[in-house]
Amino acid sequence: MSLSHESIDVRVSQRILWFGSEAYPLHNITRTNTLQLVPNRGAAIRSHVIYVLLWLFGASVVTGMAQNAFGVLVFLAVLAWVVYKTIKLVEFLKLTLYELVVETAAGSHRGLISNNSHVVHDLAIRITDAINNPLAEFQMRVENFNVGDHITMFGNQNVGKAVR
Repeated sequence: MSLSHESIDVRVSQRILWFGSEAYPLHNITRTNTLQLVPNRGAAIRSHVIYVLLWLFGASVVTGMAQNAFGVLVFLAVLAWVVYKTIKLVEFLKLTLYELVVETAAGSHRGLISNNSHVVHDLAIRITDAINNPLAEFQMRVENFNVGDHITMFGNQNVGKAVR
C-alpha cells in the first residue's frame, strides 16, 4: 500500500467549501460522514514475509555465486533494505486513519484522510453547521493522507490509474 501525506487548507468562505484548490458550493453538499480506516494487517504481513524471503533468497544466490566481498556487500545491502522495510511495516501496522467523506447532490464525493480522529469529527461538524448557517466561515490546515493509487479519469490530466 502506498501512503503519503500533505498539508492542505480546508476552509469555508462565502458559502463555498474548499479542499486545497477544489471548491464545493455548500448548497450542493448532501451528506458528510466519518469513517475509521483499518489497514488489512494480515495481507500486509503476508506480503512483507514473501517479499523478505524472495529478497533474502536472491541475495544468498548472489552471495553464493560471487564468493567474494561483492557478494557480502550485496547480502548486507539486502539485509539493510529488509530492516528498513520491516520498520516501515511496523509503522503501517500501528497506523489508524480516519476519513471525512463529503457527498454532493451530483453523486460525487470527496474524502479527506487524517490520523487524527478529532480533526475529522470537528471538520464534519463545522461543515454541517456551515450548510445551515450562511454566515459561517472557518479555515483549518489538515494533514491529508493519500492512501493507495491515484486515479484521474476526466479532463486534460487523464492518466488512468497511476500506481504510487
